[in-house]
Amino acid sequence: MSDRCTVFRFILFSALFFTSQVFSNQVSALTRFNLINAESGAVVQSNIAPSQQIVLGDVSAFNVSVQITDLKYDRIHFFTSNGHSQTESVAPYALCGDINGRYLDCSARAGFTSDFTLTAQAYSGNAPVGSAASIRVLVQQPQPTPVADAYFGLVDANTNQVTSTLASGSQLALPDNAKFNVNVRFLNITYDRVRFTTTGGAVREEGVSPYAACGDNNGDYFSCSGVSGFAGNFVLSAQAYSGGSPVGEPATLSVARGASGGGSAQATFGLIDADTDVPLASFFPGSQVVLQQNSAFNFNVQFSGVAYDRVKFNTSNGSSRQEGAAPYAACGDYSGNYLSCTGFSDDFTLTAQAFSGTKPVTMPATITVLVRDSVDDFTGGDLQPPVVTTQSGNQVVSEGSDVVLRISAMGSGILYQWYRDGVSIPGATANALSLNDVDSDDGGSYYCVASNAAGSTRSGTITVNVLAVAGSADVAISWSAPSSRMDGSWLSQTEIDTYRIYYGLTSESGYSNMIEVDGSNTRAVLQDLTFGEYKFALSTVDINRLESSLSELYVLRVQ
Repeated sequence: MSDRCTVFRFILFSALFFTSQVFSNQVSALTRFNLINAESGAVVQSNIAPSQQIVLGDVSAFNVSVQITDLKYDRIHFFTSNGHSQTESVAPYALCGDINGRYLDCSARAGFTSDFTLTAQAYSGNAPVGSAASIRVLVQQPQPTPVADAYFGLVDANTNQVTSTLASGSQLALPDNAKFNVNVRFLNITYDRVRFTTTGGAVREEGVSPYAACGDNNGDYFSCSGVSGFAGNFVLSAQAYSGGSPVGEPATLSVARGASGGGSAQATFGLIDADTDVPLASFFPGSQVVLQQNSAFNFNVQFSGVAYDRVKFNTSNGSSRQEGAAPYAACGDYSGNYLSCTGFSDDFTLTAQAFSGTKPVTMPATITVLVRDSVDDFTGGDLQPPVVTTQSGNQVVSEGSDVVLRISAMGSGILYQWYRDGVSIPGATANALSLNDVDSDDGGSYYCVASNAAGSTRSGTITVNVLAVAGSADVAISWSAPSSRMDGSWLSQTEIDTYRIYYGLTSESGYSNMIEVDGSNTRAVLQDLTFGEYKFALSTVDINRLESSLSELYVLRVQ
């Protein structure tokens, strides 16, 4: 076939017809998308059905994963209307990929700064299985509700991932061999450069985001390890400037180096809220973690750059246990539901070591956990009202989505109460508020009041806007198979490998969606197309994977 013209002659739409069955607000039960915060790895929105749209809102670093049930497949192909294409062969099947379960940031890639359509198609081997599913992603500039003047981001310089976010004035413990960098962002001020200094004598300036203390190359962070002024214990100061004038107050971060080294730097500990199974923070070995007494917590651990099948945990209070499966929780879990650690009323150290079979493959990694029952233990003064340190941003979601609003507060004996439109919500007395299967009645202005014996503090307002899901329809397409090529030579049906159906809204440039159909079929059903005017075209791919030109354009209003 190599000497034949690769362009087929066919009248594909001569026998083409479309039929529509309208299912208002009905979506596929097989495919669901999840919006991920790529900085923390937390699921921001889950259970997003095909044909819905999501708004990124204040999720500046994002990724999208997909789950397909009742279907056997071994890979998922993603493509978007902005030209991005990627195939993932292992869970969590993320649009922009992941590294050992750490999601990569889509916003750092070209083409993701404006709205786009995302389509996911499952494959078994080289054959598509099931129907492609699409959602619309609307990019909205973040509008965070500030609760502090400045935040530092601790960056793993090996992966360029932000592992922890720290308010100005925080303390941080790092191993000697940690490959790290630190960025900074200021709220409520306008600035165009940042001047960094350390008590070890380092001085440098950054004129572009992400304003990294040791510099970066378009988001590829350089390591501070080995840089003069960043060894031993030091205080890092960051001063924002506008032109030649300083603006705002300097932000400071105290860094302690010299924690346990060796293989421990390969580990990352995660602090888990055992009531909600939500990750709260990540820590390198050698770090100190402060917990309030009687809190429900657990820790997990991940080792990078090494193959292992179990983790052994030891604590300084004498407990010891082993875990043979992820998420490798220090106090165990049941299918991802974390058990709460008990019997830890005093300070302790937690050590984790990875094994392959019976052989240790890393050095032990250790963190120190300080258990406190009052902020008096830190300040030496009187009990103070809670301080709200972080909170969720505004949410724009589609009907049927699940949303979690969350605040974090520092203090002793904290009680929580959530409010919507100024009215307290019965039973909403945790730091997180879950809104499941939302509808228009769930929209409104939310805030949380954190209180203790010394007083109360109200969080900022979090606006939840619920978008109605547009009606949808299934569109059935059929066509006549081509029987000849452009040069007039015969085209056998056995030479046809697949058909490709390209479609999209007429208001968009190009085609935002494509599905493949086995060459033995001349009919396909496009499921759950949101009401609107669509354009369709078809091509044929032969067994040598040579694709024809597109058929004539066909336009249909789905309603």
